[in-house]
Order: sequence, then structure tokens, then C-alpha cells
Amino acid sequence: MTKAKKNVSGETLAIAKPPEAKQAKKRGSAPVHMYCQCLADPEGSPACRVPDDFVVPSVAQKLVQEYTILTDAGGNFFSMVSPALSRAIYSAPVDAAGNIGAITYAAHPDHTALAAEFVFARPVTHQVSISYIGSSQLAAGRIAIIQDNNQGAYTTGGNISTMFDDDWSGPAAGGGFARARPREVARMQDLNTANWGIPSFDAVFIVGTGIPAGTNICVRVTRHIELVPQRKSTWRGVAQIEPFHPTAMAQATNMGPAGTVGSHSQKQEKSNIAVQAAKAAWNYVKSDVMEVGGFVAASAYEAGKAPLLALMAA
Repeated sequence: MTKAKKNVSGETLAIAKPPEAKQAKKRGSAPVHMYCQCLADPEGSPACRVPDDFVVPSVAQKLVQEYTILTDAGGNFFSMVSPALSRAIYSAPVDAAGNIGAITYAAHPDHTALAAEFVFARPVTHQVSISYIGSSQLAAGRIAIIQDNNQGAYTTGGNISTMFDDDWSGPAAGGGFARARPREVARMQDLNTANWGIPSFDAVFIVGTGIPAGTNICVRVTRHIELVPQRKSTWRGVAQIEPFHPTAMAQATNMGPAGTVGSHSQKQEKSNIAVQAAKAAWNYVKSDVMEVGGFVAASAYEAGKAPLLALMAA
């Protein structure tokens, strides 16, 4: 870009602005990567892969599972959502004193079909939403949602009363949600593995107490997974490679637990908080790349600095 300026003789001179000035706006307006958007709002995002350096063609899937829990005579319940599809849902009875009974598990309804078509897979993210679908006039009680990378954090014989100050809790009628973010990039594993996705992702424990007996609690689990199809599978024709995007991975890592748990009324607010965390992470990454670019000699601007700026603006 140039602008005109007159010299002392009245002649008009064109003064070129440095290329950095044109690029600065791009750096500041870089969008949050779609992977980070998916981590911020799994329910509202399309199927998404992990943009890391795994170069085998894969298929992105978004699975939704919904099940109901019936509160017992004491108005209590206990359930747990696992990252592993072969042991997706754990449940246990709760006695009148609040003690947890024998814990059992069930596979995800799509587990068998997926294991027959795909060699390996990994979770990308998931969200658990809890809704109170009983009588609004008789609504009572509280629920708690706890995320923990130890699936054995709460076991048979424990009391649910100890769980309500371990993480988020609120009125049962208001419902709640939990969004799972990776603690590390998840490895591709056999879908039949009992600890699939663990400890990269936390288990989500859900408990309730003081709710009217016989009330239905709806649990909706939205999972994003990335799968490698078998050679014989018809899915092989739609498998793609997700390009490695280091800034997206840095953004996602620095999002941390921002906006991961709350009530239904807080969903959008919590999504915005997560996106802001991703943007803050981008600014951190951006400053590092700019510093690296600053060491590139002026004569090598096009060959050295421009690709870095292009990467930042992607």
C-alpha cells in the first residue's frame, strides 16, 4: 500500500508502507480453529478430527446416546459416563443412607457396529447433559457432576454425600452439563479396549439426592470420535487426513477447564468463556511466532517470514 506525499519542489512522491503493517491486522483477527470450537461446544459442532500429526486417513463421527435414570425411593441416583465405548455407561443402586451399591456397566449401543468396521479409533471430545423431566411443581433435590480421570474415584460402599463438594452441583430442576477436554492428545486404540480414551479424557460422574421418588432424569451424551476404517470397510472411501495445525493444538491445550461444567442456563455463557480462552491462547502462540519471525533477516523476508505469517493467519 502506498500514500502520496509532496516534497519541497511540489513533486508527489509515493511512500511504500512496510509489509509488516499489512500483516499485523491478519495476526490480530485470526479465527479460533474449528477444533477449539468443537471443544467449546461439542453438542453444537459438526463431527471433528484432532489436527495433530497422525497421518493415517480417518473418519470423523458424532455419536449421540440418550438414556434415562429413575430415582429410587429415597430420591437418589448414581451414574457414570466413561470415555470407553465398550464400557460407556456405569450405574449403581443407592440405598436409603446414600451408600453406593454394586456397580455395573453397559457398552455404547453403536460399539459393536463400529468395532466391526474400524481398526482403531480415539475420542476427540464429549459432552454429558443432564435434564430433569419430572413434575416442575414437585421439583426438588440437587445433582452433582464430577469429572475425574480415575474411573474408580467413587466405588461400591462409598456415600454419595461426599461427592457434592468435589466439583459442580446445583438444583436438580435446572439440569447441568459437563464438557470433556483432553489432558493429552489421545492415542488411537482398539475400540474393544476397556480403558479406551483413558486417561486422556475424564470420566463424568453424575449423582442426585432429595429428588422426588420415581422421577426420570434424562442423560444425553454427545461424543466426537475419529476412526481408522478397515480396508474392507465401505467407510474407507470417505476417510481423510486432518492437516497438522500446531497453533490449534496450542490453543486447545491452553483452553484447560474453561467453561467445561455448569447448569443448562449457563451453556452459551460457558461456551463463550471457552472460546475466549482459545483466543487468549492464540495471542500467546502468536507472540512466540512473531518473536521467531523477528530473527529472520530482512533479505529473506519472503522466504522466511511470510510462511510464518501465513501459518498464523490460517
